[in-house]
Amino acid sequence: MAFRKGNQGSNDNGNSNGWQPSDAFVNIYLESKDAQGAPTRRKIGAIPLKSSKAYEGALIKRLTEGGAEALEAMKGKIVLDFQRTDKEVKVSDLPF
Repeated sequence: MAFRKGNQGSNDNGNSNGWQPSDAFVNIYLESKDAQGAPTRRKIGAIPLKSSKAYEGALIKRLTEGGAEALEAMKGKIVLDFQRTDKEVKVSDLPF
């Protein structure tokens, strides 16, 4: 059995399929304590933002130009939601 080589016609870091890297990130941290009990924070996630998307581009601009005040204002508007992904779906639950 042979493997077909991928299309290596260009060296664009895989961007030929439309993928674009993020322009900024909003990082999510939980306040915590280190081994000595000193306050610290643990990174639990990141939200990638792309300037090519209108709403995300506006967020990047607002956070860049507004600095700490803009970030504090955004914190007051964020809604967190928790969803588990391990729910078992039985074949009998399918609509067909």
